[in-house]
Amino acid sequence: MQAVHYVSETLPLKSIGKKLYQYKSNFVGLVVVVKRLTLCIRRLIMNITKNKVAAIHYTLRDSNGTVLDSSQGRDPLYYLHGANNLIPGMEEGLEGRTKGEHLQLDVAPEKGYGKRDPALVEEVPLKAFGGQNIEVGMQFEANDGQVITVTKVGSDSVTVDANHPLADQNLYFDVEVLDVRDATADELAHGHVHGPGGHH
Repeated sequence: MQAVHYVSETLPLKSIGKKLYQYKSNFVGLVVVVKRLTLCIRRLIMNITKNKVAAIHYTLRDSNGTVLDSSQGRDPLYYLHGANNLIPGMEEGLEGRTKGEHLQLDVAPEKGYGKRDPALVEEVPLKAFGGQNIEVGMQFEANDGQVITVTKVGSDSVTVDANHPLADQNLYFDVEVLDVRDATADELAHGHVHGPGGHH
């Protein structure tokens, strides 16, 4: 019987290894690109939800259309959503919004700075102010951070009001959402934003 000889071709292992390395490098590069694209897309469609940081510009008006406050011409307002950094009505209106949206919010007193409470209006002796020159409109901050406004000055007494100046008012906001991002671990722990990029 005639012997059968099998001819085996010697494979260029070095060349194969080089090819595999190139494929691996290209694959790793593709993965990096995909991850970056995914992050960009996620940032573009990220919604304002609990524990997200949003950057907004706003203008606040009263029922007569008078501008009471605005961030226009200043730095945007950055806040941590769901951490009670904004009045309830404003935060509820921003829920689910995305970067680039413009919206108008009508906020009732119950969702704003509350209804006026007569119990927060008090008459105190003038001498309690230690000889300071007290005038109507002056404001003081109490130990708990509450702002107290002088509404009347008598010969020996001063009437002060601890209601928020915008209590009992319907508030009208024009808002533009500029950016939405994930909060950092420190921001979540502290309950507020640490600057635009998450750092003090």
